[in-house]
Parts: sequence; C-alpha cells; structure tokens
Amino acid sequence: MADNQPQIDDLVRVAAFRAIYSGEAPSPEVLADRLTKPIVEVRAAVGRLIDRGLLTVDSGGNVTGSHGLSLSPGDYRLTFDLGERYVWCAVDAVGIPAAMAVNAKVESRCYQCGRSVRLTIRDGHPQGPEADSLRIGLGVTGSSTGKVIEDVCPMLNFFCSQEHAEAWAASAGSATIIDLYQAAEMGRRQWADVV
Repeated sequence: MADNQPQIDDLVRVAAFRAIYSGEAPSPEVLADRLTKPIVEVRAAVGRLIDRGLLTVDSGGNVTGSHGLSLSPGDYRLTFDLGERYVWCAVDAVGIPAAMAVNAKVESRCYQCGRSVRLTIRDGHPQGPEADSLRIGLGVTGSSTGKVIEDVCPMLNFFCSQEHAEAWAASAGSATIIDLYQAAEMGRRQWADVV
C-alpha cells in the first residue's frame, strides 16, 4: 500500500480541489465514492495531505481547502462566475485562474502598506494597469514544519508596487520578486493536474 500513497494522495487532492471549486466541501466518504477507492485509503490520504499542509478540513471532517483553493474566508478572495472562493497566497490567487483559463476578480491587500489590491483575470490572463504594477514577493522562512499552508503560503504576498516589494525584500532576507505574468505561468505548471 505504501507504493500507492503518492497516487492516492494526488487523486484525493485533485478531487477535493474540483469539489471546492464547484462550491462543495466533500467528506472523505464522498471522495472515496467519486474515486471508487476504499474509504480507509482515502481517509489515510486526507490525513497525509493535512500533515503536509495541502488540505484543510472543518470540524466535521469535510474538506474545505485543497491545493491552495478554499471555501474558508481568508486574506485572498477570488470571485469566479460560480461564486466566491478563497486562496492561501498571492501565487494561488493568480496561478489558479491562470491554470484553469477562467475569469476571476482578485481582492487582497499590499503586504507592505495594507492598501487594497484588486485585479481582474480574463481567460487566465491578468488584465489592466494593476497587472503591470502589482508584484508578488516570494520569501523563504528559516524554520519549517513541512506544511505548505503554514510555511510557504504566508511568505507569498502581494505588493502594490515594485518599491513596496523591494522594501519588504530588503528586510526579509532571502526573497524574490515576481510580476503577475510570471505568477500566472507558475500557476499553469503548478495546477496543470486540476485542469
């Protein structure tokens, strides 16, 4: 069974992502049924994905977040044609709509000054003047629990300008600044399996 773990984990992660995108918080039983996999394997996969910070669940055990996309309110809100969803970081906010080639409105804030950040994505491509001015800072943390949602996501933030991103990067130590077009391309690779 150990050899099958990466495969079942990926299947569960993708099935949960698709359910959340559709507005559903699936239970492990629902995921097992959709994947035609034994419930014991799906529950084990859910546990492993939670341990890696790639899945979140509510108090009833229903999956509320998967691979960056969430039903739980957070700092990054996306409005799709089918409703509001949330994501775990700025790269998710641009990358997920880019990978899916969909329209989305992104709302967040500048990590440096707190100013509201709004962005339109059409057919997976960032649009308007904001697409040219906004930046994303990619920081590296010194300590790690091994959980994506706890270690990686808090270090991937929007900045309203190159200057604010550079000011943050200067104090952050090891950091990289990317534009939204680079984030969209990253997303197309990162979320290729959910399309």
